[in-house]
Amino acid sequence: MKRIAFVIDRPNLYGSELHVLKLIEMLKEHYEIHLIAFSEGPLLEKIPKDISVKVIKMSWFSKKSVTSLYKYIKQRGFDYIHGHQPKAICGQRL
Repeated sequence: MKRIAFVIDRPNLYGSELHVLKLIEMLKEHYEIHLIAFSEGPLLEKIPKDISVKVIKMSWFSKKSVTSLYKYIKQRGFDYIHGHQPKAICGQRL
């Protein structure tokens, strides 16, 4: 099974976050899905319980946070990384 990571800055319940939620629902049967969020938020409560959610506390590119994100992504060997919002898109360039 392929692995996909969705990376979002703030897991709110607005347009781009709802888009990610729909993608997770559509793909959960065919992918091992991880959601990497840089903070807590209401979207995390909407994620099905069988989806792994990793919350990385990240101030704007602190060295510790970037290292943590990098290690998480590298250790899991994701096939795809899908980023939303400015921090998430910059973070996936690791």
